[in-house]
Amino acid sequence: MEEKLLLRDHMRCTRLIQRLEKPIGRASPFSFGGGLKNGGLSKEAMDVLGDIFNFDYMGSSEFEWGAVPAALNFIAEQSSLKTIVSGETQGVFYICPQSYETGVIAVIKALLDDEHSLHLKGWCGLSDRVNHPDEYNQDKVGWLELDNGFFFFVDKDMFEKTKALFEVS
Repeated sequence: MEEKLLLRDHMRCTRLIQRLEKPIGRASPFSFGGGLKNGGLSKEAMDVLGDIFNFDYMGSSEFEWGAVPAALNFIAEQSSLKTIVSGETQGVFYICPQSYETGVIAVIKALLDDEHSLHLKGWCGLSDRVNHPDEYNQDKVGWLELDNGFFFFVDKDMFEKTKALFEVS
């Protein structure tokens, strides 16, 4: 994973999606396995984010060595440039760069239709969560896409708090 995400003319293929869980008031020390402490996020950043969501352990080193901070920094940078938008499609809320919105909607549709078509590094679970909300992954209600830098959620409160954090209107 490169250290810094850049806004491109076209989104890259989605391969890495970090699952986000409902906050429990503290960060799990196991969220990022044996990689960088807190995946490369500072304690201060983890404290702020911990009120909104927790990171689920993904089981692959690609998620542990700075990909999460790179995506968050990218979103913050785009937000400061006022190029971030938010919306909803098929009951899924998203936050992304405006120029990626069509691609983000296509990724969400692909995840809902057949997650395996994207050849993800780790299981996402969006379709299970949307189609069987009482049976699957009740704590996994948000996701951070790391290849292009965008969020999506099924939890409106988490979505709204993330929008407020990144000052997305």
